[in-house]
Amino acid sequence: MVGELYKEGDSRRDAGFGLFYSGINLGALLGGAVCVYFGTSPEYGWSYAF
Repeated sequence: MVGELYKEGDSRRDAGFGLFYSGINLGALLGGAVCVYFGTSPEYGWSYAF
């Protein structure tokens, strides 16, 4: 998907892949933290986390 955004040999291609993978890792980290927050919160509970 990311590889189709840039032509072969484009200098921005590596930066695009790096940004894509960083976004995935950041989303996984924040998603897990938000699920734990909702799960342990007395107002919401685990049903909101999942």
